[in-house]
Amino acid sequence: SLTVAPEALVDFTAGDDCLWLFGNRDHVQTRVLIKQLETAGQHFCLIEAGATLTLNPERGTATVTPADAEQLTALIAELMQSAAFNQGRTPVCDGIIYLWGLEVPSVPNFNPELLAAQNTYSTYPLIALGQALLANSAPGRLIVATNTAQAVLGGEAPNPLAAAAWGAGRVLWY
Repeated sequence: SLTVAPEALVDFTAGDDCLWLFGNRDHVQTRVLIKQLETAGQHFCLIEAGATLTLNPERGTATVTPADAEQLTALIAELMQSAAFNQGRTPVCDGIIYLWGLEVPSVPNFNPELLAAQNTYSTYPLIALGQALLANSAPGRLIVATNTAQAVLGGEAPNPLAAAAWGAGRVLWY
């Protein structure tokens, strides 16, 4: 399970600025983070995977095709310009949290269909997001969340799909 210590949220909850969460509300770890952010009174926009680019400022949500660089670039531009997504004021983004990396299938569940669908949760959407953030000179720090990207306990094996997203996140950091 995901636990975010309150002190880890201090940077994000210190002001009234916004977070952009790229995740799926049906994923348990994303729901936990959303609950913690709501409890802290943090304003955020949840961007979920979808077939098209949609924006819903009233609900603080959006959808985008994860591997579509043009849609991601348009989304980031809209989020940066839209006061509706930012409580009626000039938008400032404290952070971008990439949660799609949490949705990789476990190694025993790998099959051709899941591997073909990795463009919705693995490395390419993360790279496309990094390009969209750069193209828009987006502020805020990019945080990449992964699950089983590295072995923590003896006997564990890392998940190659999660490790690839973790590696891409390291490259984007530099």
